[in-house]
Amino acid sequence: MNRQYLAQLLSEGDEAWTFSREALLAGAHYEVWPGNTPTQRLISIYQRRERRNRISSQPSIRFHGAVDALRQYEYSELALGFIDDRGRGGSYFQLFMSPERTSIIAVLGIKVSGNAEMT
Repeated sequence: MNRQYLAQLLSEGDEAWTFSREALLAGAHYEVWPGNTPTQRLISIYQRRERRNRISSQPSIRFHGAVDALRQYEYSELALGFIDDRGRGGSYFQLFMSPERTSIIAVLGIKVSGNAEMT
């Protein structure tokens, strides 16, 4: 997926969408992965991550809102991608997209401290 198309998909939405779009247009590394993932699996994974994130008080952008959007999503699969703005001192943004990659379902951002990896 090219950068301009992804930026266009991110042009409407909440602040996580806005910040991820700004990072993308500023040259942050991004990738949209091939294949799709079952929605229920992602809900389970990201509910746990959101709880862990809340307990650790790690700064995040719209984590809870993204999990809510996943719960409300009515189709069985989602595509995943990311925008990594950590190189500029920014956040790591997780993108949840329709299986056809024609719309964004949710975006969440995590401010990762130091050289910590996303888990």
